Amino acid sequence: MAINFKLVDRDRVPVDDDDSMGRTWVGWDDDAPMEEIWEVNRGHWVVNGDRLRQERYATMSYDGSVRLVAEIDDFRTVSGDYKVLEGRVLPADHPVSEALVGMPLEGHRNPVSYFDTTGLEGYALSSGTSGQTFLLTYNPARFDFYETDVPEAQALLAEGMEVADRWSVGSRTRGIGPGDAFYLLQQGAVARGLVASGTVASEVFQDEHFDPDVSGLANYVEVWWNAILDEDAILPLTDLKDRFPQQHWSPQGSGQSVRPEIADDLAAMWAEHIGDAVEKGKAPAPTGKAAGQGRAMDARLRKQIEDAAQDRLTQHYESDGWEVEDVRFAGPYDAVATKNGARLYLEAKGTMGGGETVIVTRKEVAHARRNRGSCTLGILRDLRLDENGDVDPASGEFWVGPFEPDRGDLSPIAYDFGPDWADFDSPKWGPPTDT
Repeated sequence: MAINFKLVDRDRVPVDDDDSMGRTWVGWDDDAPMEEIWEVNRGHWVVNGDRLRQERYATMSYDGSVRLVAEIDDFRTVSGDYKVLEGRVLPADHPVSEALVGMPLEGHRNPVSYFDTTGLEGYALSSGTSGQTFLLTYNPARFDFYETDVPEAQALLAEGMEVADRWSVGSRTRGIGPGDAFYLLQQGAVARGLVASGTVASEVFQDEHFDPDVSGLANYVEVWWNAILDEDAILPLTDLKDRFPQQHWSPQGSGQSVRPEIADDLAAMWAEHIGDAVEKGKAPAPTGKAAGQGRAMDARLRKQIEDAAQDRLTQHYESDGWEVEDVRFAGPYDAVATKNGARLYLEAKGTMGGGETVIVTRKEVAHARRNRGSCTLGILRDLRLDENGDVDPASGEFWVGPFEPDRGDLSPIAYDFGPDWADFDSPKWGPPTDT
């Protein structure tokens, strides 16, 4: 099933109106982007919360037909028992959008209605391979994570191991899976904020409820913890709200998605906070993606980190009398160093983490294997941000050594798959149909 919200022509929201979403207008506007239409119209609606939890998609119709489709992550209740949805607009070429946009919805007088979406449930915007980020929640009043789980988990993290666990995802039954990142958000009457992070390791499954006083089943995912802060080293909720006011930071249940446009900046903020906590002895050094080079970083910071590592590697060899040529955009290595007829291929990697792992490409590995003994890897780790949010090129710790991929731990994070097209039918688009 999907829930539909019937829109009327654009109208302004009075300045003196007590609108919790801070809107200046609502309704349909042919000239407004779909994302903006969703933002101003996803609340305030009078909807049954139990019914809403069962819906996966929300549509918005205007002038008798569906104009917009969104995937629902969560909702919150505001004054007057109105509901505000959390989610994201599906792109126009998504199969569910292609199936629903333009569908006539005549005869519905109520502003809220429901319609059947059987046949579309196999599609999702988010999955474990899409790099989504989620907020899992924890309330110390219901379960003392720090007393039961944290001491052993931190001891294992301190030894460089990732720690397996499972966690509730509230009412979410889909849309989260292996490879997705998550943060643990501490809620309740105590200090609120982020206390841990990790990677999702499974699809959603059901098991006995974690609260022994609650009968029935709960939804879970398997997880790998990669960073857990001490209880007094929390990344405060106030800081998160100040930095990312567009994110809903008080979810009613675990498993809410992080808005895609803030995911990279949030990862950078978290990495900086972890680094400070480690230096103060308030957390073990993170493992996995939280400790390694990772992928969650915006383009500006990636460029600054890359330049800082390249400059440090160049300075290292030039100070020893080598002539260094920057060839980052010409081949599977970053620079060539020459001295007295000798030639070295240089590869530079930078990270805000501890550098236990760095990302190397297939071409970089292949080149290093073909040129054994002539490839050098420089790693600039523990980089920090300055007060302006830029990478401080003078920070960090620089290590340099031979780049011999087969002497380290080389873990594949992606594959190139070449299908045998003889086994495939002709191209098919749209939702599955009964045959």
